[in-house]
Amino acid sequence: MHPSRFAGVFVCCAISVLSGCSRYDKVSPAAYEYSKALYSVCNCHDETRLSNLALHIDTAETESKLTGREADWLHDIVATAQAGEWQEATQDARQLMEAQVEGM
Repeated sequence: MHPSRFAGVFVCCAISVLSGCSRYDKVSPAAYEYSKALYSVCNCHDETRLSNLALHIDTAETESKLTGREADWLHDIVATAQAGEWQEATQDARQLMEAQVEGM
């Protein structure tokens, strides 16, 4: 890669990171509440509560309290925690909460 092209890519990446770019869009109040619960569960590394919360997320989606996309995001966080990546899951839950706050 040409040095000037590398510099341009680096600058774009740095701006994205510094601007607080999130992979999540604005979420519903229900998704926000589930992300708060996930944040707590992941922060405590509580596998039992994590499994229970995953079931509640399924129910909320079935009852149309969560969109499919919101449920997918929440389940991705659950899967990350189940893989033992508790810190990453905690950070993802926080980003999801921030998406709601930023959208207000």
